[in-house]
Amino acid sequence: MTALVVATAVASQCVNTSMYTGPIARAAGDTDLALPVGILVSAAVYVAMMRSRRPAAGGPTPASG
Repeated sequence: MTALVVATAVASQCVNTSMYTGPIARAAGDTDLALPVGILVSAAVYVAMMRSRRPAAGGPTPASG
């Protein structure tokens, strides 16, 4: 959920529509970068969050159940 919220917030700054153009899209020459930026940011946040939850090598693993 956190990755989705962060990616949505960043992607909203990259959108270019007739009603709103975000500052990043404007700086990129009015290019709508919302989809690729949203995908990349959500993946990066997800990977970073999952790495922090991974147990250390040789450490105890969670019980499967």
